[in-house]
Amino acid sequence: MDRSTEGVTVLVLDDHERIQGIWSALLAAAGLGYIGARDLGSAKSLIGKHDVDVVVIDEHLADPQETGSHFAIWLREQTDPSLSGMPILACTSDQSPAARERLLAAGARFVIHKPIDPRQALQLIEGLAQRLTPRTIRREE
Repeated sequence: MDRSTEGVTVLVLDDHERIQGIWSALLAAAGLGYIGARDLGSAKSLIGKHDVDVVVIDEHLADPQETGSHFAIWLREQTDPSLSGMPILACTSDQSPAARERLLAAGARFVIHKPIDPRQALQLIEGLAQRLTPRTIRREE
């Protein structure tokens, strides 16, 4: 981690406990903050209670009526620019072109596939975080 990602917190929306554990360990090892959510309701609540800088979404969640794309669209529809402009990385096991197109259309900046390549995932998250302006990273002083 370099100084430009110091204090960055990542919210991970994925319904699998094992995947949440992988993200938690990976982000902690890189010195990044981690918040885990397993469904849309939790993700919406957590992003409203915590300073989140980057979001990682999985497309397919336990409830087939909820997807990572739905969360990305919800973020983009928010009037608060810190939410509507939130950088989103999609990480999914669905390698179909339709899933990729759906995630990008919903607002994800990048789509990567499971199993997670730790180096690639961190490079993308750190790249997204480096594009944040100091004003975007909301921290209490």
